[in-house]
Amino acid sequence: MSVFCFSALFTSPLVLAEDPPVSPNAPKPSITIPTPETIPAPVEVQKSLGQFQNENGTVKIDKMFLERYKESVVRVRVLDQTGEEIGRAMGVSVGQNPQYIATPLSLVLGNSLQWADKIEISHAQGNKYFADIALIDEQLDLVLLAPENYPAQIPFVRPLDERPQITVFTISFENNSNDTIKPDIHRSYIAAVNQDFGSLSISGKTLTNAQAGTGIINMQGELVGMMLPSGNGVLASALNARANKAKKSLPLPPSMLGVVMGRGVLVSPKIPEAFHSIGEALNAMKEGKAPKSDPNRYIPAKNRTLSPKEAERVILKIMPGTYKEPKTLLIPSDISVTGSGASDTVIVGTDPKTPVIALRGATNVAITNLRIVPAPLQKRDVATVELSQSKLIRMIGNLIEAKGGVAILLNQSVNSALFANVFPTGQTKAISCKGSAVLVEGNAFLGTWPQAISMDKGCSLNIAQNLFLQTKTAITVSSLAKNGSIVNNSFIKSVIGVRFSGSNKEISVKDNLFYENMIALYSASSIERNAIWKSKLYPKNSLEQFSKENKLIQAKPIFENPDIYDFRIKPGTPQLNISSSDSTDTLTYGSFQRKAQEIMGRFTPNLAKTMEAATGKKGLAEAWSNK
Repeated sequence: MSVFCFSALFTSPLVLAEDPPVSPNAPKPSITIPTPETIPAPVEVQKSLGQFQNENGTVKIDKMFLERYKESVVRVRVLDQTGEEIGRAMGVSVGQNPQYIATPLSLVLGNSLQWADKIEISHAQGNKYFADIALIDEQLDLVLLAPENYPAQIPFVRPLDERPQITVFTISFENNSNDTIKPDIHRSYIAAVNQDFGSLSISGKTLTNAQAGTGIINMQGELVGMMLPSGNGVLASALNARANKAKKSLPLPPSMLGVVMGRGVLVSPKIPEAFHSIGEALNAMKEGKAPKSDPNRYIPAKNRTLSPKEAERVILKIMPGTYKEPKTLLIPSDISVTGSGASDTVIVGTDPKTPVIALRGATNVAITNLRIVPAPLQKRDVATVELSQSKLIRMIGNLIEAKGGVAILLNQSVNSALFANVFPTGQTKAISCKGSAVLVEGNAFLGTWPQAISMDKGCSLNIAQNLFLQTKTAITVSSLAKNGSIVNNSFIKSVIGVRFSGSNKEISVKDNLFYENMIALYSASSIERNAIWKSKLYPKNSLEQFSKENKLIQAKPIFENPDIYDFRIKPGTPQLNISSSDSTDTLTYGSFQRKAQEIMGRFTPNLAKTMEAATGKKGLAEAWSNK
């Protein structure tokens, strides 16, 4: 730890601890007229420095700056309408009357699915509040936030002292085990400065992107700049200039960020600047009228040196509301259609003979956080969502209903995935697959579906970590299906778990949990290890031969809390390969893990919130968090 010597407050030059210490018997200069530079520090100030002083009078400057400025840097969390975190950074207080929080624009922009709905500020001591957007500078990858409250400032360095080859400090926030913030301080070195451009580069301690946005502090405790990702930064003089510029404009709500920058389109019945229907927004995009940037409301990049990368998809952001669409919504390629959660953004079809949403020949599309409802008299051969001849499609966290037809039709579509979607009870099929290759992971199929998933001619599905609850038949596999796998799924109180029609040895069935099904497996021929309780087996070969060839766990599982759909198996039962009661090893059988935040795969928080909308059970997201 580097240390320094203070002989008076704000006065004597700092003396490196590595230099010879100043002798207490050394002659002191005569003073005739007291000045601020020579007035001794008050006794109480000397006492306040005590916790940072060594016996030889030198000061632990690292610890002193951490204590002084840990509330001047903050954590910035970017949230969607459901409260889910979609981005994280740090920020530092800048400007005067009013004050702002400077943070990297690239991290506030969110992710490839959506940009911010809310921006939350939190301090080392735990207090939190929200912020709007005061200024956007794409050139410097900088955004100034207008917070509800103002953190304490760090004094700016003089522009004359913005120079390379000086030692600086950066503060980072780490998470404690109880989810509180632990601040720490690191020594770095300014390698290069460009005052004309307003940027700098530092070397030394490498911070993660989640710690970018923190302040860069010199040896005198002055703010030299703000960190950006990848070791770059913005100079204090540039921050000061942007803070003065921000005073001339009104702050924006975070939901307008992508619209202003031309990165997406906003749909809302309540916001005047937004489109009022989804169909209207899609037509404007098709005609090239949207999205359009507004360079009068932000500073656009003249080059891409520091500025955020271009988005891989245009974002169609749909705010809370119920949208009755008279025609099928045809989704083009390279777009993210993002709602505000299945409880709040509802798309209702009005034509029973056509899909609500269709992707036909589309590529690189994401559809998230929607409730999609077909017309009440939906025809049997009509899908709520149709994916035909499409690829690179992801559907995440949607509640998809069927009123008589199919919830999702997969037709000649490949390299796509369905994550964390919920399918409440329907009259035919939740997913009908023909000639497609798709991953179906971490979804929930609830109620008496005649067929929750139907693998038909040419279908190749990898079905993993899904919950099938009280379905009639969870999965049917045609003899004409191509290949795939059924792994780590939970079949709870269904009539039939997996039913094969004819012989199909290209579909592996292993590590599933069958609990109180009338029939677990019917006409199965290629079966590996599974866990079965109160569920009958009808293998293709004789039951005796089947039992010899397969490792079946036949013991009663004990679930954590079935009343809130928490089918994690408690430690100590044979279905879990764990050695002690406090172990968090991954699952062995069934879809539910014991790992926090990933109980049913990588999109567990999305699934929990969509389950809340489907079942009316509140608090699932908190209960499943395993905190």
